[in-house]
Amino acid sequence: SPTPKIKISIEPGPSRKDVRERATFQTFAQELSPHDNDLSAVIEKAKDYMGVNETAHSGFSDDVLKVEILGPDKPELTLVDLPGLYYSASQDQGLQGIKVVRTLTEKYMKNGRSIILAVISAKTDYHLQEVLNIAERFDPRRERTLGIITQPDTLEPNSEEEGTYLQFISNQKIRLQLGWHALRNRSFETRDI
Repeated sequence: SPTPKIKISIEPGPSRKDVRERATFQTFAQELSPHDNDLSAVIEKAKDYMGVNETAHSGFSDDVLKVEILGPDKPELTLVDLPGLYYSASQDQGLQGIKVVRTLTEKYMKNGRSIILAVISAKTDYHLQEVLNIAERFDPRRERTLGIITQPDTLEPNSEEEGTYLQFISNQKIRLQLGWHALRNRSFETRDI
């Protein structure tokens, strides 16, 4: 786009079978200037529009909220932020959500042009984190999977777990052509620093 702007729209998911409902979703269109601070309000409005809340759809939907950041200096890049995979149903995350999340994840992973950001947490045993197995199914040569380890600061120094995650970072445990990266977020106490 020759002028900077932000466009927000909703693409109805495959579960939306009703033609009128799909057409209604496609009418949701918002445009903001890059200097507007209303993006979070528009996202909340879109969630209401889609009927996504803590009680409906277990907080998940196969509809896609699309936020396009346009401008003459912007790269052609699509970033899809998917919900995390989970196994157990709870009051907050139901059985239907497990299926929705898995279907969405596999839809994007099977696209040969996608780079898979496989995020695993050092807080949990890597054997319990399914994302690496799913990524390998769709990227058996491991040439488009980039590994991300979060929460490395939770590991006990010199522990066996720390050694395991250091093997990941050194690209020895599971070899990825794009390698591994570690991400440590600020703690609650240092959030404003």
